[in-house]
Amino acid sequence: FADRAAGSAAPPENSNWEASDVREDCVGRLRRAGIPAEVVSVAEQCERCFELGVYEHDATAPWVSRGGRAVLLGDAAHAMAPFLGQGANQAIQDGYCLADRLAAARAGGLAARVMGPLQSYALLRRAPVTALQLESRLLGAMETAGGGAGTLPQFVRDAFFLANGKLGVAAQVFVKGARPWV
Repeated sequence: FADRAAGSAAPPENSNWEASDVREDCVGRLRRAGIPAEVVSVAEQCERCFELGVYEHDATAPWVSRGGRAVLLGDAAHAMAPFLGQGANQAIQDGYCLADRLAAARAGGLAARVMGPLQSYALLRRAPVTALQLESRLLGAMETAGGGAGTLPQFVRDAFFLANGKLGVAAQVFVKGARPWV
């Protein structure tokens, strides 16, 4: 993000929302990646184009404020690339886990202080979402490996997905993310 008030010379990304700017950039990236001409042609014909970022948060960063008055859930705590489609699922699991920990604290099962259930929630959820973030990163790198037909990156990508599909690994990765971890 460029801040013109701070004297930055670079304008913000697509600051005037010109679809043609985004489309030209997208088409250029598709061509450089060796994407088939049919896909490039579809991108060239698009009338509305948007540049949307893919953001991740380090899941090991604190999820609970120092005073215990605020807690992060879902993407606020552990945004991950969309390659596993786990964003909403993990947010729901966070909410369930936090509610469970707060109910246990109220029933006397945890420390009476609010920090007890909040920290308990963060500790229970951190490992599973960190693992999913890593898997999503790997899957994203493999899915977006370019180079065009017949190139080594594409061959490696295709072999990776073929082998993981035959071994049942791919199904297990998706099922693991859908299982409750609470």
